[in-house]
Amino acid sequence: MKFKVVCGIFLLSVVVCFFYNCTANTTSTNDKLDNSLVKDSAYDVFVVAGQSNTYWGKGYDSIKDKGAEGIYQLGRLAPNDLKIIPAKEPLQHFNPHADRIGFALTFAKLYQVYIQKKNDILIIPCGMDNTGFDGEGWHKKDFLYDNAVDRVNYVFKKYPKSTLKAILWHQGEKDVNYKNYQRDLDTFIVQLRRDITAANKNTPFILGGMVPYWTELKPQRKHQQEIIKETTKRIPATAFVSSYLPYKIQKPDNNQDTVHFNADGQREMGKRYFEVYKSMVKANK
Repeated sequence: MKFKVVCGIFLLSVVVCFFYNCTANTTSTNDKLDNSLVKDSAYDVFVVAGQSNTYWGKGYDSIKDKGAEGIYQLGRLAPNDLKIIPAKEPLQHFNPHADRIGFALTFAKLYQVYIQKKNDILIIPCGMDNTGFDGEGWHKKDFLYDNAVDRVNYVFKKYPKSTLKAILWHQGEKDVNYKNYQRDLDTFIVQLRRDITAANKNTPFILGGMVPYWTELKPQRKHQQEIIKETTKRIPATAFVSSYLPYKIQKPDNNQDTVHFNADGQREMGKRYFEVYKSMVKANK
């Protein structure tokens, strides 16, 4: 009887130890997956949202479009959904394509130099092609709107010491003939600042201009460009990124994929977004 009791105690100990080790290893692995790239609990955060010109520039270059240490993105695709992963092209907007890039990584690399690598940078990609305000898309309670808000708020709940530096927005092409565009765009900006916990009425909101060649083909597109540009006169703490200045952005063949910037155009827009952001920061000091 004593032998059986000893054996029973021994077997129970083995099972407990095995279970404990497995549980500990599982927890450690999950922590590693979730935090392996997290250097600290604070990020300089940039939200990038809108339609396809946030990420559809054809002409990926492995050198020019290389990521940088200290620049991350909030993953969207399995198995990295809601995980902090390196920011590399294509960023994980909806429907990313391997040969296409956006303006956000160029922007982030310039920002990193500007702050002298003092903080890690986190991009939250939320763009989706062919989306706008005409129909379901970017209104409050629409999927894209709520998804963007939820993802941003998730980051600030998990990393509360982070700072929302700006919202970078590029959209308008889909809604050229939508009569309520100005009203809905303005409502969107005000509402988004309310619903993102880390935002306020002074959070920089930067809007980008559309492809010049495509815009100039029809007068209603020019009108749309003016609505976007003049957001700065209607809504405080907003700025406009021109696709015309300091020079008109063009492609070798402007008739190829007329509505989209190519990769060179996206890199140039990234530079211009950054210069506009820098001007906003200086103006607020």
